[in-house]
Amino acid sequence: MNKDRTAFPILNENLVLLRTKLKELKKCTISDLILQSAKDSDKQAELIFLIWYMVSNNFIKTDLTKKLTLNSIICLD
Repeated sequence: MNKDRTAFPILNENLVLLRTKLKELKKCTISDLILQSAKDSDKQAELIFLIWYMVSNNFIKTDLTKKLTLNSIICLD
């Protein structure tokens, strides 16, 4: 197990995947980003976790005055 890949999500290749896909889509729902990024349900579950991480650390923007759901609209800026 590579400790850096799990302990430090900023180095995780899945974060790069999500950022790259979101750059392409510009603005989308969390659900759309997950579906566009992975077909495997286990991988999708992992990406949901990473998206919450990215939102909480301001890597992804969303309207935090509204309830955060898989239908929340997200973007990079």
